[in-house]
Amino acid sequence: MEQLGKKMPNRFSKVTEEAIANIELLFDLWKLEYIKVSEHEYDIISPLRKDNNHGAFRYNSFKNRGADFTG
Repeated sequence: MEQLGKKMPNRFSKVTEEAIANIELLFDLWKLEYIKVSEHEYDIISPLRKDNNHGAFRYNSFKNRGADFTG
């Protein structure tokens, strides 16, 4: 975010860092069913879908990105 040509500090960066560092606690708090696929990858069942199978959504905590694999 920029204001008058100066870069503004991200006020949420510390919160984001803490959330990612404790992502499994957040998954539990949100009652998400997940499987840890690798050091930074999680396979999550979406509570918003009728599909209750793993493999449709993955989250990478290193990149802080998710991917939806349902067509």
